[in-house]
Amino acid sequence: MEFLHNLALFATICLIGLVFFASKQKTVINAPNDGRTDRTLKRDPNRRWRGIEYCEILSSRNSVGWSKVFEFTAYNTVTLGCDREKWKDITPAYIRSAIDGGIIVRLNGPRGWAFDTVTSDSTLVDSTITVINNMDMVVVGIVEATPYEIFMNLFYKQTTLYKERQVRRKTEYIFLEGSPLNYLRSPENKTYAMQSYGKFIYPVSEENLPTIGSLLKLPPGWTYNHIPALPHELRVKAENAIGIIVQDDFQNVYSRFDPNLLQLEEIPSYTSQQGDKIDIATSNPVSPAVVAQSEL
Repeated sequence: MEFLHNLALFATICLIGLVFFASKQKTVINAPNDGRTDRTLKRDPNRRWRGIEYCEILSSRNSVGWSKVFEFTAYNTVTLGCDREKWKDITPAYIRSAIDGGIIVRLNGPRGWAFDTVTSDSTLVDSTITVINNMDMVVVGIVEATPYEIFMNLFYKQTTLYKERQVRRKTEYIFLEGSPLNYLRSPENKTYAMQSYGKFIYPVSEENLPTIGSLLKLPPGWTYNHIPALPHELRVKAENAIGIIVQDDFQNVYSRFDPNLLQLEEIPSYTSQQGDKIDIATSNPVSPAVVAQSEL
């Protein structure tokens, strides 16, 4: 196993070097106002997040001990919306030139929020606005990944799905009474509430969230569950500023929560297990983008 880790580390470093070198050969013309500003994002406590489309960029300039972990800064449009025309012009080379010279860059979007709002004491990692191709973004979290994980994600993407990851964040999500909840349950009875959904691998939307479980390649014993209306409010908190998340086949992101908060066994829900066949209206899948392992 140690040999495989070392081999993955070597291959990842070589790949990173090649990508970084290649990007340096490109001429990138950035928008004139790109970069950090003196403006800050003011949080609106009455803002409803559910359904808002957003985009996210992860950029890592360095590693904490080269063979240990890379720290990715997550720039996010949060509730400001994602301009798809501007987003499609952003590339990893653009980010390296415009923002922080990141060695590894991941583009994560467009996406949609699946919770209703955040608590009044939720804060961003950095509320200072950074402009990227005329889109306002803020730093919402710091994600860590080892070279081995990066290598496995690039070449064997499936191995990172349905695996717990940690993300540093200072937000607490609120799912309001009467709102829908989509969640995963593992064979160990761990539960994960969907906090956001991706639109770039498959056209996930609010309308098809109740039944996308039939399209997921769930590991044995896992279930995808949909509650049409919560009987009471659910809050999903990052304990000690550390959130535990998992991702599914469509890069939908789920945050772990205590199932006792809802007494889920007593709440009627629709469940999709591996191999279930559920009628679902679908459109043509879109091409996958470069996938990120992050979240707010």
